[in-house]
Amino acid sequence: MGSVLLLLLAGCVEYGITPEPTPTYPDIVVSPGTLALTGACDAEPGELVVTNDGSAPLTLATVAAEGADLVDAPDLPAVIAPGESLLLSLLIAPGTGFVLLGSDDPDAPVLAVPIAAEGNEHPVVAILSPYEDQRVPAEGTFALSALVSDAEDAAPTLAFQWVSSLAGPVGGIAVADEDGFVRMDWPAEARVSGPQTLVLRATDRCGAIGEQTLFYCQDGPFTYDSLVEDAWHTESAAVVDPTAGTLALGAPEEAAVGAGFDAFSLVNAEAVSATFRVRTVGEVTGFSLTALDGDEASAGWIGGGGCGLGFGGGAACTDGPALPGWSLAFYAAEGEGCLAAEHLAWTFDGDVSTWAACAPTSSLYDGGWHDVSVVVAAPRVAVSIDGAPVLDAALDSTWSFSAFLGFTAATHGAGTVEIMDFAVTDADCRQ
Repeated sequence: MGSVLLLLLAGCVEYGITPEPTPTYPDIVVSPGTLALTGACDAEPGELVVTNDGSAPLTLATVAAEGADLVDAPDLPAVIAPGESLLLSLLIAPGTGFVLLGSDDPDAPVLAVPIAAEGNEHPVVAILSPYEDQRVPAEGTFALSALVSDAEDAAPTLAFQWVSSLAGPVGGIAVADEDGFVRMDWPAEARVSGPQTLVLRATDRCGAIGEQTLFYCQDGPFTYDSLVEDAWHTESAAVVDPTAGTLALGAPEEAAVGAGFDAFSLVNAEAVSATFRVRTVGEVTGFSLTALDGDEASAGWIGGGGCGLGFGGGAACTDGPALPGWSLAFYAAEGEGCLAAEHLAWTFDGDVSTWAACAPTSSLYDGGWHDVSVVVAAPRVAVSIDGAPVLDAALDSTWSFSAFLGFTAATHGAGTVEIMDFAVTDADCRQ
């Protein structure tokens, strides 16, 4: 059979007949077949290699992308010789998309390359020390510790920052080991006492941040602006504006009694200091700074009117109930003994018939702002008004309890008591 074909071909040549040439075609091949990325940041580089696997030149006419941008795009149309390649550089955004290649390949005039880019995940943080609500001593070095992990990045490559709501950023460099354990010493001189939050932030190569925040308290004296806390309990004629940091007691049109307490912070009733500014307007009977016993607060947050000033009870000049704890009362009304005009008086458990200490005052009811300082260091109590000492006395009583600090007031007509700049210094954390 083979010999017959040879004879036929020879005959064709002899008579001038030429066989048809083998057809040639371009053949587009793209690598990789799918642009698949993990841990993509805002945009990640990617490459496509376009190869002409055919026997004729390939003309790449169009390149279009969704979910990616061409970098240094080639001039189109681009001709690729057989066996040659063209490199396409792209920036790929997290998500899905495709690259469309238009050419003169008769079998694949339009070729779609899928894009699947998984976005970067932020680190995961778990603080080990301190733990939530821990009471930390003020002395000595305290060890901060945590466990961190990241789906794409090794733990030692992450950047860390500890931040306290009171002390600010914690100095030093925190580094994780291969197991994701982070440890850092925090010296006593760099810390601040008081209730606070602590956050650990971990940042990966994409700038994604993972964090955890917890609450703890370091023992030792600490000062805070109580009225800016939006956690006050008010009764009757009392309004707190935490944005302005003010408390208003009373009513501008009628007689009233009111009370307001910081229901978030417990203070040490026998070791606490407070400063505040006060202004009285109208027919004010008086007001008090009261430390309400925290164990008894649920029984009531306001006492009697009249001489009770919103904290007292059990006397002919007031109804009850009396508030448990201690009260420093500032009286303007006429009366006898301790209730004489312009006096301050100290009492326990709202008893307005038995006073532990009294002292005359002046100028609190002239309509102007006045600065008051109260220092309690049991058994001594010291009070000054506008920088002048008014009371300094040792009181005979047992008064070790945790308390909510606040104010009460009563008016015998239209009048208000305004409090601002209420700074409290507590001796230690209370639980």
